Amino acid sequence: MTRILLADDHPMIRTAIEVLLRDTAYEIAGTAATGDEALSEVARVEPDILLLDLQMPGRNGMEVIRALDGKGKRPRVVVLTAAVDDSSLMEARALRIEGMVLKNSDPAFLLECLDTVERGGSWMDPELESRARELADIYGATARPALAPCHRM
Repeated sequence: MTRILLADDHPMIRTAIEVLLRDTAYEIAGTAATGDEALSEVARVEPDILLLDLQMPGRNGMEVIRALDGKGKRPRVVVLTAAVDDSSLMEARALRIEGMVLKNSDPAFLLECLDTVERGGSWMDPELESRARELADIYGATARPALAPCHRM
């Protein structure tokens, strides 16, 4: 069974995902409602996959990913988000997240993404993949728009 840490600040989203994953090959090993809780729970639970919202209180999802990158081995990361700006989309790709799903997508997309990531692949919501390709054509594969904030570790 693949162990998932679910980090989202909305109880309804957490509950809906728990119901969606019931009777699948995925086990919710822990939950977190803030970025700081997500970091603590990753260390405690050692999940296979971190299902991570980008907009949470305290540290946002990108800050969590950067912090995990600084600690060596990290779980595979699937971002679940209502919306993502161009800078964050490009940064997520540069940070080599394994998956990205929009919250308004068909729930089957989340299952497809998790299945792909669990097998070692990567998966991006079709709407975001199209945007990411356009941005890569404009700015290069890993660059961010010039006015994007620069985060250095």
